[in-house]
Amino acid sequence: MPMYKDHPLLASDSLRLITLHPSGSEAAIEASVKTVDLSLKPTFFALSYTWGNPVHERHPYYREYDAVKYHISCDGEIVIVQQNLYEALWQLREEQIYSPLWIDAICINQNDDKERNHQLSLMPRIYCDASWVIIWLGRDDASTCDAVQYLDSFQHDLVMGSMVNHQDLAKLLRSIPSRQKQALNLLFRRRWFTRVWTLQEVLLPTRTRCLCGPYQLDIEAACLLAALSLRVISSDRATAGLFEDLDELLISQLGSASCVIAWHGTTGPAGGFGSRALLRYPEIDYKMEIPRTVKWLVALELFVHEARHRNCSKLEDKILAPLAFALHEQFAPETSDYIPLRRSVQRIIDCQIPVTELYLKFTRFMIDSMANLDILSRAHRDFPLNDATEELDLPSWVPRFHEAGRTSLIDDILFSQYNAAAHLGPYEAIKPSAEISELSVRAIFFARIVQISNYSAPANSPTEWLTYVHKSERFKQEVASSNCGDLAHAVTRALGDRLNELIKRNAEAQKRRDEYLRSISSVVGLIQAKTPVGVEAARAVLNSYGVVIREGLTSSQQVSRRNIRKLFRFDIRGQRLIGVAPVASQESDHLCILQGAKVPFVIRETLVAGRYMLVGEVFAENFMHGELRCLNFSDKVIILV
Repeated sequence: MPMYKDHPLLASDSLRLITLHPSGSEAAIEASVKTVDLSLKPTFFALSYTWGNPVHERHPYYREYDAVKYHISCDGEIVIVQQNLYEALWQLREEQIYSPLWIDAICINQNDDKERNHQLSLMPRIYCDASWVIIWLGRDDASTCDAVQYLDSFQHDLVMGSMVNHQDLAKLLRSIPSRQKQALNLLFRRRWFTRVWTLQEVLLPTRTRCLCGPYQLDIEAACLLAALSLRVISSDRATAGLFEDLDELLISQLGSASCVIAWHGTTGPAGGFGSRALLRYPEIDYKMEIPRTVKWLVALELFVHEARHRNCSKLEDKILAPLAFALHEQFAPETSDYIPLRRSVQRIIDCQIPVTELYLKFTRFMIDSMANLDILSRAHRDFPLNDATEELDLPSWVPRFHEAGRTSLIDDILFSQYNAAAHLGPYEAIKPSAEISELSVRAIFFARIVQISNYSAPANSPTEWLTYVHKSERFKQEVASSNCGDLAHAVTRALGDRLNELIKRNAEAQKRRDEYLRSISSVVGLIQAKTPVGVEAARAVLNSYGVVIREGLTSSQQVSRRNIRKLFRFDIRGQRLIGVAPVASQESDHLCILQGAKVPFVIRETLVAGRYMLVGEVFAENFMHGELRCLNFSDKVIILV
């Protein structure tokens, strides 16, 4: 287009800005274009919005958007924009104060992949350096005014300190009038809260202004309300009706909004981004033994995992957006070993390769940079391997970053204490295979799965689940069978009420960690470090059940738990042991430890000798802390495909 040729981006930090021309409300939108360099500290506004329809199809005020195209004039040239952007521009022109503007859909030549990728790498800097970031949630509807009014009062209560504890918060949330409750429900169903790019667009700027039509609201107060609501809903069943028509969509939206609070504060100076690694290393703030580059890498992996739960129009953005965010200069560790990491990440951003190769390349980057196989815990299969949801042809050891991930052992507070393959040392790259999609690794096979239990028990909390186990006739019948080695039975028999007390005690500790609330599936009482192996087994059982929504129900009772891991038995040298594995596991699958991995894995033979498919991580009783070293099993090199 002539507009892009007439305004080339000559410097590495150049960007285009548009200035809206004032005019009557019915007049066509006209704008002028100019080019500036970020190094010159220009004054400008940046727009954060969604490209498509701003509300979900299940929103009662949903209207068809995507099929409609609108036109604006930039330097006399007609530019086609989608309806949501057009409505944002119309509202901003009405205000007559939001110029000049940076808008990705207009200011970036979307048909030039090289320019697009380079501008994407600049986006964190653009949103950080903008004088203001304008967040556009979409046009207002009949409920918007009620939602904004409640958020104003909620913000006032926060300032006045009226919510001093969990009980006060629950009481306050239960007292929300029905009309405002429904309005908040609809507000959080707006798609802005779930987009990949909008997460960094709200975290990076120093000043934001959020608009929903002509209404202005505090976006941080809204996200904090979402996080606190999730915490109360998950811990207090009586408050599960906080939002009417509680369903999977709303829980997902609340989780996405709460991510803003979870990551809030990591954008501060002096390596705040790396402090997010506290989730992986509980003592990271008390001991300075963890290098800053390692903390940065851990935080990067966590941010990529966060992006899996968010939406985008291009699957490669699930990786590109977090990488661009992490490369922002204020997050850079001031160490020499960070420089090659930064260069490697920049090459990944600039390489312009198919999405499957991009996912593979990022996975290899994490393995090589961390010298461990932690990221393989993200590759576990929660569903059968032939499931129709598997859209991309990825190697089994590469996480499906385009799909929302499930809770895994890597998210557990005990993960840093596991070291199943300690005696094999850190991961060492072996002579690469001929195929880039193959990963060569040193492994020790120690058992096969000999039996998988069909037992599962729906419940709404870990404590309820254990109560159900104790009282379940089905459970008693299965345990009574001579060939069943059910982990749930072993745990409850060994610990009984003590486990219930541990869960209750640590549920209180979880309340003090609300800033790390990430999603509904991670709201589980935390078992403290250095506890008996039996409690670790209990954690594995409890985490093997995920929070889901039963289809067709529209009340709070539809929040339930389903089995996302299978309980299994394995025999080793005459000893019968138990564990938890992905749903896709099968009897006769191999159990092994891999060099550089903290936890054991399930792998499956392929038709080609020496090549195996990774099924996923496992919790294997008595083999989480390097116990295999004493059994003198030999290791061998295998290839994961």
